[in-house]
Amino acid sequence: MSRNLSPAPDPTGSAGRRRRRWLLGVAGLTGVISLAAAGTSAGAAGLHRFPGLDGSSAHQSGDGHRRDDRGGPAPDEREDRYPRAKEVPCDPNRLIAAITRANAEHGGTLKLARDCTYTLTAFSGPNGLPPITQPIEIVGEHSTLVRAANAASFRFFEVDNGGELTLRDVTLKGGQANYGGALWVRGGGRAEIVDSTLVNNTAQTTGGAIQNEGTVSLHNSSVERNNAGLTGGAVHSGGRLEIGDSRITYNNAGAGGGGINTVAGSVQIWKSAVTNNRAILGGAGIGSTGGIISLTHVEVADNVAGGAGGGIGVAATQLALRDVTLARNTAGLLGGGGLAATAGSNTVVEKSKVARNTTGGVGGGISNSLGSQLVLRESEVVGNQAANGGGIDNAAGTVVLSRSKVVDNTALTAGGIGGIRNVLGTVTINPDSTVVANRPTNCGPTPIANCFG
Repeated sequence: MSRNLSPAPDPTGSAGRRRRRWLLGVAGLTGVISLAAAGTSAGAAGLHRFPGLDGSSAHQSGDGHRRDDRGGPAPDEREDRYPRAKEVPCDPNRLIAAITRANAEHGGTLKLARDCTYTLTAFSGPNGLPPITQPIEIVGEHSTLVRAANAASFRFFEVDNGGELTLRDVTLKGGQANYGGALWVRGGGRAEIVDSTLVNNTAQTTGGAIQNEGTVSLHNSSVERNNAGLTGGAVHSGGRLEIGDSRITYNNAGAGGGGINTVAGSVQIWKSAVTNNRAILGGAGIGSTGGIISLTHVEVADNVAGGAGGGIGVAATQLALRDVTLARNTAGLLGGGGLAATAGSNTVVEKSKVARNTTGGVGGGISNSLGSQLVLRESEVVGNQAANGGGIDNAAGTVVLSRSKVVDNTALTAGGIGGIRNVLGTVTINPDSTVVANRPTNCGPTPIANCFG
């Protein structure tokens, strides 16, 4: 077991910044919900499937072959790849000592024992291991870091300003903290997570697995079954977040951003899946207030929000979707089964499909409201369902369709609009677009040119 030292509170300055950050996130999310309500009253592609990950621990191998079914090098090849790495025996105290020494020596590479589970108690206060202050790479071989069941709450890693942490083939399991259940990256810090799993971590406020105020990159990794009391069931980010060939799945948030939540941060996701996440309020898959988000070849599916934005919920956000599947998401009475965009958001959807999303409110596929702009290019909104505005609901916003289709959507309210519901907004349907076969009618009540029936 690692050493038990007296808990030390987080620095006052960082705690203050943290509190302002999550309060802003919650306020922004509440804005999404309330603004969506106001709008209502006014009127896998390319996904790498990660063989062998079961969501509970690092994948075990031990067959001795020169293959690694995660795609990484075989064990003896790893030895050649990291010739200067310091071996860390299967002992949590030795890991603590190795990180302390690497910090003192201005960085280094540590190699964990193969198939080892390092069971931690606590190092100091909210952290199970020494803070990362230098460039440190930790290379596992199906290695796991786990918080002991009877231990006090702590996260595994804190990356300080100037620190750089790289994790390869490591599972972080069972961390608990006020924020950042497994990992906290401070402003000026960096973390890269490769071929790894973050599972069953919990934050009382934000960032069930990761709290990011610096830069975080995830590659070929899985963040799953984590929980946050407020926002960011998997990740809460106010910095730069990059996710590639990864999955964010089965995470939960007590307020918004069941999978990912960003406040005034940037998020770039490609060839990944954001699925089966839950949020009590909005943005079950992805939530954003004042952020910049880009998704390419991403599946956002089967997420459930109690309020607005079953798949994605954004306010005052720049959102770009390209080759995205937004499917089978569910929102509550505040609308936007697939996507809810409000408060001056700017959304561009290209070569994407918004299909089979549902809401008890307006905008089965998309809800666009209160000064927000939505552009669809070469995209489809098909088979969605809502109380009204089965395909798209536009309340005091702007919508432009180019080479796109809004087809076979349904409004359940008698006399409702199945295709595009337009209330005090502007909708432009270019002649190369189609709005047909929606039930009960295609467009209204504010007239829309090039839309009939």
